[in-house]
Amino acid sequence: MHERVRNQRFDFLHKLSHRYVNNQEFIAVEDLDVKELVEKTYNGKNRADAAWAKFIFMLTYKAERAGRWVVKVESRGTTKRCSECGEMVEKPLWVRTHSCPHCGLKLDRDLNAALNILQDGLRKVGREPTEFTPVEIGHLPERASLIAEAGICRF
Repeated sequence: MHERVRNQRFDFLHKLSHRYVNNQEFIAVEDLDVKELVEKTYNGKNRADAAWAKFIFMLTYKAERAGRWVVKVESRGTTKRCSECGEMVEKPLWVRTHSCPHCGLKLDRDLNAALNILQDGLRKVGREPTEFTPVEIGHLPERASLIAEAGICRF
């Protein structure tokens, strides 16, 4: 039974990484210390089951083969920094909406973090981020309409 679950997880990760590499020229991800997250958090088992490190590994080697860019960016502050004005907005983890008192931006906390990760990734390779770039939000099976990209979307 464990082998079946493992195979299903790897199948999903292969398909997901393949999808991103085939549809995106540029992919930015957080450079997470997955081992520390698993060992030092209350829901470490769930994070281990997500197989983040395996997904990043698959994404990286498939992107290299396809001539795509995968850039790892520092994860610190991505959920607190406003993607519009850059100000730090402190909020507890249970607050799921980013609301900036400085510029008035209001959007989903995860979408704000994804925009920050994309902007940091673009800066890391020497490109300036666009004013707004579509970003995939939510869980893939439920809301897969928007995909993180850096300029060209080839659907």
